[in-house]
Amino acid sequence: MFPDDFCFELARLEGIRYSPHSRPLRWGSYIMIFVYDAIDSDVGDELRKKNPSPCLLKNHHQWLKDFGRDKVNNQIQQVIVIMKLCKDMEDFKGKLKSF
Repeated sequence: MFPDDFCFELARLEGIRYSPHSRPLRWGSYIMIFVYDAIDSDVGDELRKKNPSPCLLKNHHQWLKDFGRDKVNNQIQQVIVIMKLCKDMEDFKGKLKSF
């Protein structure tokens, strides 16, 4: 569900080398904040209740209906655009708050 562009930009903003085979666990919390909570805090809260320990084969997006998946995909694309405009993670967080 999360395109390589999203992860590549996260790595760039953190100043680390991107590897599609190894993504830091902390990115899961970024995804919750930048995507699910940004859509609506109730979405993030509900996903945390239904799926408190997301892992392979039990990811949050698997709990969403088609409408929810569309909202998440739109949010991901918006976040990628903002990421590309930023020089580092602090710059990104500041721009995301004002978005």
